[in-house]
Amino acid sequence: MYRRIELVTGPFKHGLMGIAPLDVIEAWIDLPQAPKHLNKNCRFYWTEYGWKLYGSKTVGACKKAGQKFRILTVKECSVDLFYKDKWQVAIRPRKQPKEAA
Repeated sequence: MYRRIELVTGPFKHGLMGIAPLDVIEAWIDLPQAPKHLNKNCRFYWTEYGWKLYGSKTVGACKKAGQKFRILTVKECSVDLFYKDKWQVAIRPRKQPKEAA
């Protein structure tokens, strides 16, 4: 299971790289960077290990700062994996085959 935190700011939802309180940024900022060559429509999720190290601290910081958020979860078998390390993965949802008309 992979997890992602999306911050909710008014009608907008965005990942952690958007505008966030300083406490929230400090909770995950020392996460090692992924390569820059990844597809732009990939989304980053935490692995179980990354969630324990960074995700849970980030949720605590969001609560402390009063930042609204939501946690998205996906099963590992339902996505296409583009990058993986110990802490995070870059994934895209699998495309469904088009039905013949």
